[in-house]
Amino acid sequence: MIILKVCAAGVTLAVLAFLLSELGFGGKKIFTVLSIVAVLSFLTEGLSSIVGEVGAIAELGGASEAARCAMKILFLGYVFGISSEVCSELGEGGIARVMTLVGKTEIILIVLPYIRDIIDLGVSLIK
Repeated sequence: MIILKVCAAGVTLAVLAFLLSELGFGGKKIFTVLSIVAVLSFLTEGLSSIVGEVGAIAELGGASEAARCAMKILFLGYVFGISSEVCSELGEGGIARVMTLVGKTEIILIVLPYIRDIIDLGVSLIK
């Protein structure tokens, strides 16, 4: 099971980080980042599976394009939010703020075509 592998890897790496910290290892932040990347790499197959399943459910349920857009935005919010929190936890507030800004910008880029369509619809209703 992938869940057990992720949990075991996470706990093992956390214990190792603690031990290295107690021994005076100066590169704890870098070790932490590499540990996070290693644990998240277990999820890449699972994430692509989730995205595919959500898309299939949306197709079966007859979800509109706007609903699919909302799902993309929700996914992006989680991805950029987690990335920002990791950077912030590592003491890199500047990078965390940039990650948040990039996430918001990406969401705006996804939403802009819908805003344009709403404005066009409003203008056509006024005419």
